[in-house]
Amino acid sequence: VFSKVSEMFPTNKIGALAWGQKASCLLQWALVSQQYDAASNAFQVVLTSPAADGRARGIAKVGMAAVLEKQADQNPATARELLKIAMNHCLDVFFGSNVVWHEGETADPFWIRKAGLEAARLAEVQGEWAQAIKVYQKLQEDLPVLRPRMEKNIARAQEQMAKAQQPPVAVKTP
Repeated sequence: VFSKVSEMFPTNKIGALAWGQKASCLLQWALVSQQYDAASNAFQVVLTSPAADGRARGIAKVGMAAVLEKQADQNPATARELLKIAMNHCLDVFFGSNVVWHEGETADPFWIRKAGLEAARLAEVQGEWAQAIKVYQKLQEDLPVLRPRMEKNIARAQEQMAKAQQPPVAVKTP
């Protein structure tokens, strides 16, 4: 269905959204098949489509981050780099990079929230505690309903950051 809609309306924002939904379906299939290229290519179509609006690009950027994270699971040699790129896709959406939002567009609150939560989680996975804290602070500022949860996340991240900065304790052996 999404293929048909995207073919029928290739220069329309509905067509771009259909590509995004098709990409999301392909991502779900990729979770089973471990073949992520089709999903990645479909998300890329949305990102480069002049018809895509902020919502469609938000879906595509967060979706692309999910693809990259799964690819990182498959390839330990490039995992760190792939996770960094995935986090940056989410940060583009969360902080409103001009890559995602064009002049005059309004951000889609759902995808901004989703991107922020994913960016913070990916920062934590990489041990980038300061980045995670920055995202959690902005989430609690922008979405007061999340304040209690974000306060807990900030405290946990600060604790982990303090642990990471402590020098290792030397152990004497007899």
